[in-house]
Amino acid sequence: AEAAVENLVGYDVDPLMCELALMNIYLYLESSDERVAIDQLKINCYEDRKYGIFRSDFLLQEPKASRIIITNPPFAGKRDIDSDLRNEMLAEYPEANGDLCISFFKFLLENISQNDLVSIVAQRSWMYLSSFEIFRKELLDDFSVVEIVDLGSNSFRRLSGEKASVALVIAERGANNRKTRVFDLTSTSYSQKVAALESSKKLKSIGNV
Repeated sequence: AEAAVENLVGYDVDPLMCELALMNIYLYLESSDERVAIDQLKINCYEDRKYGIFRSDFLLQEPKASRIIITNPPFAGKRDIDSDLRNEMLAEYPEANGDLCISFFKFLLENISQNDLVSIVAQRSWMYLSSFEIFRKELLDDFSVVEIVDLGSNSFRRLSGEKASVALVIAERGANNRKTRVFDLTSTSYSQKVAALESSKKLKSIGNV
């Protein structure tokens, strides 16, 4: 547990969310008998620590080197954000078409090294909308998409609608020389999605592409 904590880096602009992330990690370690002192899971707003939960804007800094990145970025289309942020994202990540979630995805992909992994909860629209065609091409040219779990709607307990229609994606930097495992859970209920994700036996692949 101590080794895991010392290799953990997290970011959030909201100090309350930092506290919640800290508590979630602590409770998980307690429940799994991997106990660790709570003060080891420090929240940090300085750059002199190598690990911790950092209060900062992830998109506005160079991230610390990480072999595996796991994230659920904010969801917002270009019509849902202020003009300054929209223009900045369109300039920095034109392939994302002003979408905040896909801008995060693009940023992460640009900042990992060979054979490193990004695991992301993303709105599933990037997989089929023509506005993300360039992003898809770059992803497939420069990365291996290891796995896609298409959750569709009913993916969050208290959130519905198109913004809650998501897919879980794992991508690895490197030549796209492997098959992508694809799982379709779009027609299942929230409880069925949870059960399938918690048990690999219930997660049935619809094929490799």
